[in-house]
Amino acid sequence: MSDMLIDMLAEHFGLSPEEEDILRRSRVDLTRREKRLFRREIAPRMDRFRSYLAEAYRQACRTSSTAPKDWATATALSILQKGYADFTDSLALELIGRKPVSDILKYLKGQAGAFSTTR
Repeated sequence: MSDMLIDMLAEHFGLSPEEEDILRRSRVDLTRREKRLFRREIAPRMDRFRSYLAEAYRQACRTSSTAPKDWATATALSILQKGYADFTDSLALELIGRKPVSDILKYLKGQAGAFSTTR
């Protein structure tokens, strides 16, 4: 999900490859130079990113009744795959709501535990 959202943001806002890379990571993964770039270049635009993605989410919900669940599932899978929420996953969590994503994460973790070979 985060890759799709970053692609949308990059296309609409003209993000540089470095800015895209930063959005794919969490704050603790950034170097001092990257944190500085985030504070100077990306953070001031986060409200515009949020508004743009909120409109995209509303449009998706208007055109498809399964969009909320699809976005929540994709966000949960993205978080589960990486083990943490990156900047764009965090934006998606704000849009979708933490509860639906949390419920899906709990379900997916339960499914993974059912197939565990450790005893």
